[in-house]
Amino acid sequence: MMACFTHSTVPRGLSSDLIDHRYFYHLDLPNTPGAYTCGVARNAVADQIFDIVINFADAHFLTSLDDFIDNISVTEFWLSHTVLSSIRLNGLAIGENMKKGVELRVLTDPSDLKTDVKNKPVLYHPEKFNFKAIDGIILSIQSDEQRVDGSATNTNMKKEKLLVLPLQLALTQAPQPSSREMFFEDYGDWIADISNSFDIEVHFLWIDQISKRIREYQADPDGNWPKHTERSIRLKDINPEVWEEYRAAQDATDEE
Repeated sequence: MMACFTHSTVPRGLSSDLIDHRYFYHLDLPNTPGAYTCGVARNAVADQIFDIVINFADAHFLTSLDDFIDNISVTEFWLSHTVLSSIRLNGLAIGENMKKGVELRVLTDPSDLKTDVKNKPVLYHPEKFNFKAIDGIILSIQSDEQRVDGSATNTNMKKEKLLVLPLQLALTQAPQPSSREMFFEDYGDWIADISNSFDIEVHFLWIDQISKRIREYQADPDGNWPKHTERSIRLKDINPEVWEEYRAAQDATDEE
């Protein structure tokens, strides 16, 4: 199946009885790459194997990236899965307590967000294509000693601090401000079940190619969104190997 995703050579002699050949196939010839006929089927199956802890962050999955670097939808598909796999394995370098692997859970509705894990962050991966503003969201209960910005919390506070990190990938295009605004339009739905139990700190994250910025927003006077931070994290800071493969594919295309 991974050979079909990456258009790489399908190992000979393996049983393919469980593969739906309407969508995934290869010609029965030596050194023939696998392929797929439908992007929707590709995405659905990829989400399933991602959820069973297949590691897309291994750079060898991107060795054929130069074959489809001009196809934005395919490039976005691969980069999004490699980024999410990297975050799952290694966390994010935005605070000491985030520099570790995260637990993975499926997200089908805002009510799926739970706060039952205190020993590590939790990455919620959208199962359906109904979250246009985000590609994932991380929840992390903070200790009394450390916040994501490195400052100490007020130990007199009764509520624990909950870090909420909605994230959006903008690897093949410039970040769109509307994604952040769209998320906060439904912010009440996201925190409805947890707002009374925690002191919530929100950072809207962009994963992009080159920028590295932080911007603070005060709470909207009309109550549409809370005080929050907009942060940008570079792909090279999440997975340097994947970044090199991506840049090499881009450079090869520019030379043609």
